[in-house]
Amino acid sequence: MKKVVLTVFFVVLALAIFISPAQSFNPAAHVYIADHHFPNQPYKNDLYYGSIAPDMAMYTNEAKWPHSFWDTHHTYINLIPFAQGARQLAFARGWFTHNEENQADRIAHGDYRIGYADGYVTKKANLLLEQLIVILHLTEPYDESYLYFAHFAIEAAIDLLLKEQYDHSIGIKLLLANLFRSPLDRELLTRVLKNETDWVTLLMTELTFRNLVHQYATALSSPKPFEALVKLGVQLAQQQFGITTTPELLSWVLDEAINLCAGDYYHSAIL
Repeated sequence: MKKVVLTVFFVVLALAIFISPAQSFNPAAHVYIADHHFPNQPYKNDLYYGSIAPDMAMYTNEAKWPHSFWDTHHTYINLIPFAQGARQLAFARGWFTHNEENQADRIAHGDYRIGYADGYVTKKANLLLEQLIVILHLTEPYDESYLYFAHFAIEAAIDLLLKEQYDHSIGIKLLLANLFRSPLDRELLTRVLKNETDWVTLLMTELTFRNLVHQYATALSSPKPFEALVKLGVQLAQQQFGITTTPELLSWVLDEAINLCAGDYYHSAIL
């Protein structure tokens, strides 16, 4: 019974903190980038999972893992020297493609030393926010949650564009990686991060993260991903941002996000 209660608690926690300002790409974009960095890599589920795993740091107990974002995006960027066996090596290579120093998060999110102002997602989210201010009649000072909401829309738009234009199976790849990654992947993290956090915290952090990714991957891999992400987004807008919206309004927001990214996202932010 305690196990069930804990699982439900962490699922609810994941929904409550779905997107944060530290998010750069949503997970499907990371999977796509890792696939193109290492096209011949065996154990693709571990490669793909490694490419999204650094973002689990945003769903942890900060008291138990106080430097989680630095540990996952900066301090321990390169897990490859610590990998033991082919599956951990695949995971470590995926992990490397995510980092904020010189890989996907650096391009999408930007340079933390200048407030992330030069990141692709950051710049597009600011443009989308300008449109939200007009259509929602926001007046300054407006709640910062609207900016995070715009980030979510841009990130989702990029995943939808990738699925439509480059890889129709991207949602399934994400779903399978999240379901079938090797337990050895967490063993590698536990070993490398032993001085930063304990294994129970890492276990519960990953549980929260994987529950969230499952919902997102299920929506993205559905026959109508746009509609599925709109439905999920309406729920998350209220739970995360305190923004009450409708499917019609969120459809408009996601359409605008797609229009903002469609012309340049691939060569500017992906490859």
